[in-house]
Amino acid sequence: MSDNLSPMKQVPAELWMYMFELLDSSKDLNNVLRTCRSFHNFAIRALHRSITWKTPRAFAHNMPFWRDEAEVMLNNVECLDLRISTLPDHAHGTFVDTNGWTFTRSDPDPLFRYAQGPWVEEDPNDIHNMPIIRTIKFYKIQETFATSLLYAALVARLTSFTKLHTLRLQNLFFTDELLGALHILPGLRTLHIESCFFPRRQNVTARDYSKLPITSLTMVNLRRQVLRGGHHGEDENHIFAEMDEDINYALDIASAHNLRTLRVDSTADVFALVYRKRDHGAYSYKIPEQLTHLYVMRKRTVRNTVQPMFHSEQLFPIAAYAVMERCPTLTTVSLGYPLPKHHTFPKHDSLPNLTHCEGSLDTIAALATGRPLRALNILRSDAATEGILETLARLSQEHVNLQMLSIHCKTWDLEILDAITQLFPGLRKLRVTFDARKVCKPWDQVEFWARIGSRTPSYELAEDMPSQQDHANGQQSPDEDTIVSFGPHYLYRLQDLNTVEIFAIPFEGTVDHPPFLFDSTFESIDEELRNLVIPWNRYCKSLRKVQLYSGYVLQRGYEGGTWDMHKLYEILESSDFKY
Repeated sequence: MSDNLSPMKQVPAELWMYMFELLDSSKDLNNVLRTCRSFHNFAIRALHRSITWKTPRAFAHNMPFWRDEAEVMLNNVECLDLRISTLPDHAHGTFVDTNGWTFTRSDPDPLFRYAQGPWVEEDPNDIHNMPIIRTIKFYKIQETFATSLLYAALVARLTSFTKLHTLRLQNLFFTDELLGALHILPGLRTLHIESCFFPRRQNVTARDYSKLPITSLTMVNLRRQVLRGGHHGEDENHIFAEMDEDINYALDIASAHNLRTLRVDSTADVFALVYRKRDHGAYSYKIPEQLTHLYVMRKRTVRNTVQPMFHSEQLFPIAAYAVMERCPTLTTVSLGYPLPKHHTFPKHDSLPNLTHCEGSLDTIAALATGRPLRALNILRSDAATEGILETLARLSQEHVNLQMLSIHCKTWDLEILDAITQLFPGLRKLRVTFDARKVCKPWDQVEFWARIGSRTPSYELAEDMPSQQDHANGQQSPDEDTIVSFGPHYLYRLQDLNTVEIFAIPFEGTVDHPPFLFDSTFESIDEELRNLVIPWNRYCKSLRKVQLYSGYVLQRGYEGGTWDMHKLYEILESSDFKY
């Protein structure tokens, strides 16, 4: 290279692209592309690896960019988060056209119109009786919608992303065009469908979803359209609706022949409706041959969202047990439901290749016997400490070389950490979480009345006592001295330990970022967290990641390296089984 070139120009363009693609933060990439013209050209491609279209207005304003940069940018898009819907022509609602202008077609009618009877009278020529319109009113959806022309442009742009491998569809109405677009994306591997509606069967084209190229599928919180509805008599406070339960054609997406990972909840019972078919009075099963990771999840409650119970949810997940017994390829199983006592699952010869298991304490105990488990995630356990310790002791007899263990307890108890580090010396990842305890008055707790004995309770005495969190049933979290002692007293037993997470799960899953944990004299939370784990360095040389609070995590790249703090904004109950 010439010595006259600036240091920046001596670096190949491919290397700059690679470096910018390592940046995960959109904020950082935005700062980089404002630096100079060269960095702008490199960073703009990395910034558009993952894009989000949440509103029709945002997409309309984004359309000229894709038209001007089509040749350069289309092959860079790898992930798309889509949350835009459209409505039939002449339907009432708020719309955005191709110019980005917003307009409203007013709807003078109430939620459900009824005549003399409890049900709405059907009129095929009445726009208000279309299921999609009635559905919007029942679910109290207040969003803007794309006009038919804008939506057509959106679907056309979606299908032009030839390198797209991850597609997230949330809070939208599926259309026949969108279902068809799934078949035009040759590189699509991960499909996430959440809180979506599907059109009626007679309005969609029959397709063979087994040919989809996806390898990972998530279908949760699926909604149903309202066919008919009304009020009970004249009482407008009691609304009822007849749902369109026939969405089996959409659930057929789970029949993709290359499917390896499946996540579903009770709103998408693919086990009973797709994988199991009744043939001449007997059940036959057709399960993807390469299915290896199965997550049977609980229906998640969304605040301020209408979530009715559908008929198909009543027997969930009974059919899932029969499917698992007939799927020997499964290596990962997550069950968000307790095993039914009247069921024979699991049989001794089922799930012979199971290595990663997630579920309740009883579920783990039942699935662990006779299977080559390497990683366990015990979901919330209300059992007493004695019961947890007894189950861990039984597990260690067969799985002493376990590499990952995650457990969520009702309260914090140091005995559990002590037992784990003794029973499972080969752990590479350890996670112990527990419920955060609210600050409460001491007289609300059983321990307070036991402490004062048989004396007459005195509320004046109680007022004088500090309202501390350790008055609650169980400690809220380990104190500062206990955390410092984790390394030299407990974690030193785990010579291969790479990741340790010990923290309280916040109320309602809301993650916060306090300025300090124990000592406000530290200049920053970074300094305080590092001060807590520095005493571990001598005893935990393989340790690379530490989480002691829900909103913060410490990481280092090598033994003796500096601990760097990062903020977290979400806590997932389900494990990714990365260790």
